Amino acid sequence: MKTHVIKLLLVLVGIALTGCPSPLCLNPNPSYSFAVTAHFTPERDSIRVGDTLYLVSEFPNFLVPIGEQDAVDYSKSTAIGNTLGLLRLESVKSTSGAVSSFDYINVWGRIYNSTDIPSPERMQQLRYEENDGKYKLRVGLIPKKPGIYLMGIGSGLSKGRMNDKCVKASFQTILTNENSNLNYYEQWFGSPMDQSATKISFLIKVY
Repeated sequence: MKTHVIKLLLVLVGIALTGCPSPLCLNPNPSYSFAVTAHFTPERDSIRVGDTLYLVSEFPNFLVPIGEQDAVDYSKSTAIGNTLGLLRLESVKSTSGAVSSFDYINVWGRIYNSTDIPSPERMQQLRYEENDGKYKLRVGLIPKKPGIYLMGIGSGLSKGRMNDKCVKASFQTILTNENSNLNYYEQWFGSPMDQSATKISFLIKVY
């Protein structure tokens, strides 16, 4: 079961990075790979039904690719998308899809559901907006049901820029919350979360 949950979180990266390459592009792989961050706020271990938990991410459109020293202009992306996995921890080490357990609001960018991906009941789509030289995402999740929820951020993808749709980019995303409440996972499963998933996971209890 632990392996199943970790694989479910890590598959977010694969889903976020999929897409049909343009027939005009000789190389379907991303031209750049950037490291970016996101966080949940307020940074609490619990909230009540009807409260709002925000997912926030922001980074400039001039970025330094991973492993390089000089920044590149990656403004005017055709769209930067990502994914957010939403699971409810059930008894006996099982999980259920939790997309329908929340209402959603968009402040910058948007969060939405798509049936064009596997397990849409477990995963929401994210879309950044470009404003004032930055890519911004601020979306709210409003719980409708009590429970302990596990949220996992994927890695983003841009399928090109407006003036060059072959210049794709990936955005390796980690969460920067000081406390991601991983103790809920350990209490539920009986052992700590695999290290590979700790930087993309956040848990919260809803009363």
